[in-house]
Amino acid sequence: MFESYIEIMQDLSLSSLDRETLQTFKANPNGRVFLAITEILHKHGFEDDALQLLMQGVQQHPTYSAARVVLAKRLFKSSIFQEAWEILDQSPVSLRENKTAQILKFRLALLLGYEEKLVFLRQDMDVRGQLDGALRQLNDELKAKSFQDVRQAFLEVARAEGYELGELNTPKVATDQFSENPSSGTLTEEPDPVLLDRLIEGFYVAPVSEIFSKLDEEATPDPDKHDLDAVTLAQVYRKQGCFQKALEIYQRLLYMAPNNDLFKKQVEELKSLRDEQHRQEQHIDPDLVERLDQVQKVDAKISALNRLLVKLEDYEAQRDT
Repeated sequence: MFESYIEIMQDLSLSSLDRETLQTFKANPNGRVFLAITEILHKHGFEDDALQLLMQGVQQHPTYSAARVVLAKRLFKSSIFQEAWEILDQSPVSLRENKTAQILKFRLALLLGYEEKLVFLRQDMDVRGQLDGALRQLNDELKAKSFQDVRQAFLEVARAEGYELGELNTPKVATDQFSENPSSGTLTEEPDPVLLDRLIEGFYVAPVSEIFSKLDEEATPDPDKHDLDAVTLAQVYRKQGCFQKALEIYQRLLYMAPNNDLFKKQVEELKSLRDEQHRQEQHIDPDLVERLDQVQKVDAKISALNRLLVKLEDYEAQRDT
């Protein structure tokens, strides 16, 4: 099932981290590391393969929220709006606390013409403080104007941004069935230049491009950091006294799972440990700190060589047998 992705990646020039990720995937292709693999495929230009693997992975791990949101984002950027909506709307676990998922659903509901669903979504996002920037401006427009007027203007913005809208000129009824043929198509008519001028001159206070381009800024962090391996790496950093590196990993994880008590606890503890470490370092001879750092680097190299020797010994033992 996953052999084709492994074959593709074996021919790529991968970083050491990517190679380790590939080895983890080979050892356990049914695990959650698939998300990191899709990111590697994506950055090497294998977008279709990355999307296919994402779909397979989400089907296999339906409660993996991070992967579900990344898949919806990829579908959105590919103008596959109907399927992107259903990926989010049919999540078996609530995504209401996930701001990226909520922002995607807001835009998708407006693009697809899901007026009633958008009413409840706007109310929920407003209560949770998730409406800001361009979405706040859109929300204000929806309060002041009819849904269809705002939607048509939004469709024109989407066309100007290069999205393929196909049959989205008429409102649709949201369904609960997974679509095998998502709504996508090609641009068949030029945007109204008068309307575009009005948009650019201030129909939205926020820049027109921000409505869509901000999606990249709100995207989830590097999927490599979402896998369980990230927690293991953070634990190693903590044991080594590299509190800042461990803190950065947990902060990324907490960004994706803001209600995770474990991540919150780790972030607070690591902040305290890091600050204490900085206070202690102020009273240490700088030359001593530099020598200790060199010792740590040598230790790391020795550990790497030891691991290599163990692998070579295992290989020779297998060859002899």
